[in-house]
Amino acid sequence: MITCTKQLRHLLTALVLTLSALMPENAAAEKLLGLMCGKVYLSGGDVVELNDSDRIAMPVKKKQLCLVENAYSSRQKVSQRISPETVDSIVLWNATSPGHTHTLRYIPEFGWCWQLEKATGIAVYAFSPKGYHISGNGGMWTRGKSIMIVDRNGTLHRFSDHSKNANDKFRQQVADMVKDDPVLVSKIVSSRHRRDKTLRMLGLYNPAIL
Repeated sequence: MITCTKQLRHLLTALVLTLSALMPENAAAEKLLGLMCGKVYLSGGDVVELNDSDRIAMPVKKKQLCLVENAYSSRQKVSQRISPETVDSIVLWNATSPGHTHTLRYIPEFGWCWQLEKATGIAVYAFSPKGYHISGNGGMWTRGKSIMIVDRNGTLHRFSDHSKNANDKFRQQVADMVKDDPVLVSKIVSSRHRRDKTLRMLGLYNPAIL
């Protein structure tokens, strides 16, 4: 009976060691949400591009940006960690849909935010504490609940419940951000979209030149 127990213990130990050897390096230490092709635009002007066997781990919250080598093999490991404060933006895409790219920026007050729209002096973002996902067809969406953020020349405006239908008060609030674009103001106040689509209309901003 004692011999059988020892043999069983040795077998279990061997099995654990084998499974550990097959696991990608760092896999037990952290969970990477998704591995994407992409470009990292650093604040200093340098650009880091990752494709082939190298990937960017989908960033989340206020965590460091992780660059991964040998992404889909047993030799997978995080090759570099980049402080989010040193990143201007990142552009990500799924290897199966290289024509569909998505931009993320780091906003210190919130964390990594998905840039939905951008125009002169204004940008619209979505922020999800649980991160983001890019599907095989290139589409992107937030994981779990999210908020929307409008950055108007450095002033941040936060919007929750963005899936609700917009009312006149909400439309006027959005229109007031772009008073110097009367054409867009007219489009916004006369629209009948949900709140998220109304906010995304700010991407059409084209201020009048006086």
